[in-house]
Amino acid sequence: MDKQCTFRTTENVFWDNWGRFVTAFPKGGVYSGIAHCDDDGKVEEVTARSPIYDVYDLVDMNCIEILEIEDAGGERNGNSN
Repeated sequence: MDKQCTFRTTENVFWDNWGRFVTAFPKGGVYSGIAHCDDDGKVEEVTARSPIYDVYDLVDMNCIEILEIEDAGGERNGNSN
């Protein structure tokens, strides 16, 4: 199940641009994306549109902190960490 989310980058997120790694999300920014969750609600991956390149793709989960996830009913859940 997919849910809207807000995440902060804890380090630069790089994407492959035809064999050249480029910064897609600069460190420290806060962005909106989609959290793709399993049946138990655990986030398996996040996709988002880069603020630098007008491209939508996977975001490295090791480089982000999820701040909020919006439930299907529109309620927001903050990160409990």
